[in-house]
Amino acid sequence: MNQPKPSSAGTVTTYEAAHTRQTEDAKYSRLYQQGYGVGPVHTLYEVGCVWGAFIDAQSAVDIGCGSGAGMVLLEQSGIKRVVGVDIAGYVVKQVRGLGFEAHNADCRQLASLFGEREFDLVWSCDMLEHLPPEWVHPALEAMHHICGKTALFNISTRSSLTRDDDGGDLHLTVQPDSWWRQMLDQAGFAELRSEVRRDELRIMAGRA
Repeated sequence: MNQPKPSSAGTVTTYEAAHTRQTEDAKYSRLYQQGYGVGPVHTLYEVGCVWGAFIDAQSAVDIGCGSGAGMVLLEQSGIKRVVGVDIAGYVVKQVRGLGFEAHNADCRQLASLFGEREFDLVWSCDMLEHLPPEWVHPALEAMHHICGKTALFNISTRSSLTRDDDGGDLHLTVQPDSWWRQMLDQAGFAELRSEVRRDELRIMAGRA
């Protein structure tokens, strides 16, 4: 099984040689302005309700929050503090306009934004597959650092339907669910519940 070598957030990778935070911000901001979708946030929310992911959660962070659809659902579940993080400045402004706290940031830098175990729930819907393989481990480690109790993920295991301006795949890491489970385990997460439906892995995890 191919496995990326873990790298620190400060390491310059092959992907970073051609892509900076600014270029990624511009790319995804442009896509959202063109009507890029919100992903299966309602499905993940429904699954999270069945699994009890939101019970007793007082705070949550949405990593890759997009236009805030998932954040609205989390707030409606009764969670008092809901925070968003996204690489696209365009949607961060939209989310702030909805009254939420939101940060325009690289998901590998979460520890510089938030404290250890600051959020009861870490939520990420269709974001991780957009990272290059060498970014996955540091991103998951950063999510684990700020996760106090539970994490809820939706991860696509297929190529993206929407393409970038050059016709490229937006899903830079296309791997089977077994690979993603291994990466979550290596970052310190312990699987609690999961399902695989139509090339989508949904998984609830706690701290190991």
